[in-house]
Amino acid sequence: MNSTSTLATGRLEALQEPDEPFLWLDPHRAASETGVTCVERRLFRLSMSIAILANAIQLGLSVEMTGEQWDDVWHICDHVFTSIFLVEMILKVAVLKASYFESRWNLVDFLLAWLGVADTWILPCLLSANDSSQLQALRLFRLLRLARMVKLLRTRRELHVLLEGMLDSVRSMFWVGLLLAVICYTFAIFCIVVIGGSLEESTGHDFFSNMPRAMLSLFNMALLADWSNIIWPVFEMHPMVTPVLIFFVIITSCGVLNVIIGLIVERTNAAAERMNEEDRKRERSNQLAAVRELTKMMCELDTNKDEWLSLEEMASAPDNPKFVAMLKQINLPLGFSLRDLYMILDQDGNQKVTTNEFVEGMYRFVNSNEFQRVCLNHLAIAQVKRQLMQTRKHMIQEVTRTRQEQQDLAKEMRNGFSLMMQEITKLQQAVAFVGPYVQV
Repeated sequence: MNSTSTLATGRLEALQEPDEPFLWLDPHRAASETGVTCVERRLFRLSMSIAILANAIQLGLSVEMTGEQWDDVWHICDHVFTSIFLVEMILKVAVLKASYFESRWNLVDFLLAWLGVADTWILPCLLSANDSSQLQALRLFRLLRLARMVKLLRTRRELHVLLEGMLDSVRSMFWVGLLLAVICYTFAIFCIVVIGGSLEESTGHDFFSNMPRAMLSLFNMALLADWSNIIWPVFEMHPMVTPVLIFFVIITSCGVLNVIIGLIVERTNAAAERMNEEDRKRERSNQLAAVRELTKMMCELDTNKDEWLSLEEMASAPDNPKFVAMLKQINLPLGFSLRDLYMILDQDGNQKVTTNEFVEGMYRFVNSNEFQRVCLNHLAIAQVKRQLMQTRKHMIQEVTRTRQEQQDLAKEMRNGFSLMMQEITKLQQAVAFVGPYVQV
């Protein structure tokens, strides 16, 4: 069974390797697999989340608590957190290699780690603390530490999804913002020509005397910030302009700004779906790893070494704790027994599950999308229809054969009955001929 198992395992590797380059499927990547598992462990992620949260608290306290004693404490904290984030970055680069830079969040972590190194270890050695201009530059550079707060937003999945959605919607919001600017620019020209500086006497503010003031005033009206402060004086002095400003607020506040909200919601939902898809891919990766281990264990379950598993051999699987552990990773439906699994894997229904049948069946279980599952359902229905048609054809043949046999038997019986009647007739004639002589 070793050659068959090797062939089937190689087949599974050939199917999966192009899509999942960091899985167990390539034996030359065993070290990478171990490293990926290490950096993705929940303990590692939890430790980094705690470090990020502690660093965020430290940044806030360092602004409130100042003095020579506290400055030394915060200086030590800077060294500690810089070391932690640098080690995290180095570990991920060493494990993920080139794929580390495929994620924009990894690029952010990479940049923040080196900014921390420059801020904590390099710049203090290059700049003089006695030079006020250099000291001011160093303080301004240290404000870049606030970028570490981005790492805090990634500690929780919900915050991560919101941040992803807002970042993804920036490009679309640029064009919506440009549309809003064009609308404000157009109405600003109208307000300067019609209203001008006439509101300054009644309000004490010059809202529409020039383009910058007019556009800023209209933007505040779109946000409904200065709506009541502007619309009432306009209504008193220029009542005919009031419907125009109302129309402006409707198309900006109720239209354009709501489009921005809709874009953020749409991109956030897309980000959530993308993260869910990543979770599904990770789960499929673990399931495929379990399938490979189960394929290897088939050699152990095949006690008679006939290169296929019988139902009795499959029924003995619960005695193997490793086999049971691998089955749990596949996450079969609740109440799904080994007999049910055996019936599904036995594609031809001959009570024999070969290695190829096992690998193909399990691969379809764990690595099929919705469309592929629909195709598999249609295939199963077609196979049942084919079997029914074959059974119907076989039954028709059997009925025809039985009917022919019955007709042949009836013909033989008729022939036999005719012969028997002929013999009886001959016997009667013989008795009639001999009868007179017997009486004499």
